Amino acid sequence: MKIYNKYILPRFLDREMGSADFNQTRKAIAEQAKGTVLEIGFGSGYNIPFYNNVRKLFALEPSGELYAYAKNRIKSASFPVEYVSASAEEIPLPTASVDTVVSTWTLCSIPDLKRSLREVIRVLKPEGEFVFVEHGRSPKRLNSLAQSILTPISKHFTGNCHLDRQIDTYIREAGFDIQELIAMPEAGRPLMFSYRGVARKRVADIHKAMGVLIRDRKLLVTRSKDKIHFIGPGGKLEAGETAQEALIRELHEELQITVKTEDLEVFGSFSAAAAGNKSRIVTAQVFTVARWEGEIIPGNEIEEIRWIASEDAKSMTLGSIFADDVIPRLKEHDLID
Repeated sequence: MKIYNKYILPRFLDREMGSADFNQTRKAIAEQAKGTVLEIGFGSGYNIPFYNNVRKLFALEPSGELYAYAKNRIKSASFPVEYVSASAEEIPLPTASVDTVVSTWTLCSIPDLKRSLREVIRVLKPEGEFVFVEHGRSPKRLNSLAQSILTPISKHFTGNCHLDRQIDTYIREAGFDIQELIAMPEAGRPLMFSYRGVARKRVADIHKAMGVLIRDRKLLVTRSKDKIHFIGPGGKLEAGETAQEALIRELHEELQITVKTEDLEVFGSFSAAAAGNKSRIVTAQVFTVARWEGEIIPGNEIEEIRWIASEDAKSMTLGSIFADDVIPRLKEHDLID
């Protein structure tokens, strides 16, 4: 499959996605993009002719072989195009740095779709928009069943395209409000169903600071009294506090340790729906804690603490930010077992 994915699949996708049948839809999506734009799954650049309000385009595409087909189209662009050789699951752009994120027939193929959508939320400015057109699950029972049967086989030859993803549900559960949505079957393609729309991220109404404490390649997680989820130590910001100040205070209250500002290093900013209330969004500023003073002793509000490896997380009930964002990244960077 490596030879197929490297040499055959990029040529197939370039030819398939270059069909004039897609142009009307591409135009409708690209015309809504404005300002600094990130296109995830840039492919071979077929959206470029339809952008007309773009100041700069970040072209995110993990396949260098597929991106190579875009060179002539990029030369014709009236705006700068910067290649981002990365996956949408870990976008190497600053938080709140883009005005529009564009996705055309990409979400069906991303391995960890939930994580990539959280990354889209992270890089979008508060007033930014996510405009998309995607393949997804058909509402017709027999068609949906056929999609589910076919996908485990067909994804190996179509760049991991999943025909059966409920795209609108994924987008909403990531923390978006869908402003516009057109869901319809694709003419002449009975197993293809399209979702086209515009979404804006819900404004976070809970702001937290959380800490990453590692000892002997294991991560510290805590569970508060009357709670079922383990999370990283930390808590809500109080009025007038910076995230660092809040975390230092919480670490002293929860674990009875002393931490200095210079011992904190930014790990990332992550958002997720609040546990038990999907209509509320939590944004957490997460910091690694390089060192601390004192013995870790649970405070009055902490029921249990554990030092865990990544495998332990699979059998625990963890808060989504630590389960879906923090622990996978720590493992990828070989910071925990």
